[in-house]
Amino acid sequence: MTPMDPAEPAAPPEGDEKPFIFRPVRAGLILALLMALYILSYVDRSIISLLIQPIKADLGLSDVQISLLVGAAFSIFYATMGLPLSYLADRWSRRNLIAIGVALWSLMTAFGGVAHNYAVLFVTRMGVGLGEAALAPAAYSLIADLYPKKWLGRAMAMFALSASVGGGVALVLGGFVVKFVADAETVAVPLLGDVQAWRAVLILVGLPGVVLAALVWLIREPERRGPRLARTASGGGASALAFIRSRWSALLPLYFGLGAISIVYYGMLMWAPTLFFRKFGIAAADISLPLGLVVGGGGVVGLLGGGAWADRLWQRGVQDGYMRVIMYSAVWGIPFYVAMPLMPNATLTLVMLFFGNVCQGLQSGLPAGAIQLITPNDLRARVTAGCFLATGLMGLGLGPSTVAVGAQYLFGEQGLGHAMALSNVVVLPIAGLILFLGLKPFRRAVAAMGA
Repeated sequence: MTPMDPAEPAAPPEGDEKPFIFRPVRAGLILALLMALYILSYVDRSIISLLIQPIKADLGLSDVQISLLVGAAFSIFYATMGLPLSYLADRWSRRNLIAIGVALWSLMTAFGGVAHNYAVLFVTRMGVGLGEAALAPAAYSLIADLYPKKWLGRAMAMFALSASVGGGVALVLGGFVVKFVADAETVAVPLLGDVQAWRAVLILVGLPGVVLAALVWLIREPERRGPRLARTASGGGASALAFIRSRWSALLPLYFGLGAISIVYYGMLMWAPTLFFRKFGIAAADISLPLGLVVGGGGVVGLLGGGAWADRLWQRGVQDGYMRVIMYSAVWGIPFYVAMPLMPNATLTLVMLFFGNVCQGLQSGLPAGAIQLITPNDLRARVTAGCFLATGLMGLGLGPSTVAVGAQYLFGEQGLGHAMALSNVVVLPIAGLILFLGLKPFRRAVAAMGA
């Protein structure tokens, strides 16, 4: 295949960086492909939440088992494998790493359709998490080398926008999926014969990623830019840990604040379709389109606004602007996310969810951009992976299960909304406080980088 920019010069020797030349067309094409991959990743990870009822019926599972399937099974590898894979992203070809990851998670999504018991399906979801762990750290590192700092916030926000679009697409697609599953108990699949409809869905959703993985090979990587740490005999892992320790007061509030926000977001995302069914009697097939538009639309509005806001603050010399917007995102979302599951009708529930997602979307594109501002080039992917470790273990690992435990043991199945509200009213203020404590250390870290 022909690279997107065959005229790109080879990377210079370390310490002899050439002047940065911004190529907007090339940067835009690469960003568009990365966004498509991120959308696909969210569809593959989220689609199973719309298949909860048929999977429960087929495999005889409880709410807690389902929450572990859609949460912990994915997050175990998504969070923990982000660290070694981000090391590869800092030292190896980011293009190759992304291509392998996309192919892996797509195949594992499809393999979930042939899993005939809970344990095997659990393992396939772990494989999806492993493949997706390769994408974001490598992609953020690429984007940071494609765009100048004055546009970095918006570029990062555009990539993160794909998460909101992907979540919305998964919910909208889910309406058709659920109707398909309800109308057809079995579907004829080549080589497999007749299989349950939910299995056919996983197979069909997984296969397009194999094609997109091939497109990644059109990318020729940009030169790595910015300050770098000197190579040491102790290896890159030791350098990364030493750097994180030296910046712990800025990085840990960012990691744990984001993790707390993600507990609320993923708990909402995974259980919202079930909430509408249990509370208002609205089938997933009927609520998926408005729910997808609300989740995706609110996230997009917030992302675009948050990225532009952070860029303006940076241009005005507000060095902790990125962290401030992330903190406001958590605090402003409190009334909407707490009220959303308690509303007396579906319309008001959707309205509260929209504004909650606008607030949540404000921060979605900023954490990786904030890290680029305080981290040497050859550590960016690994330090960024810390965010995904926190959001994976805390958000994906705890978010769905926290709601499920509250519903199963405190409020009962019909009290799912109360379980969601309790989780949200406890977690979001904690997130805001943690992020507030990181503002001053973040300013010091920016100044230390000479940004």
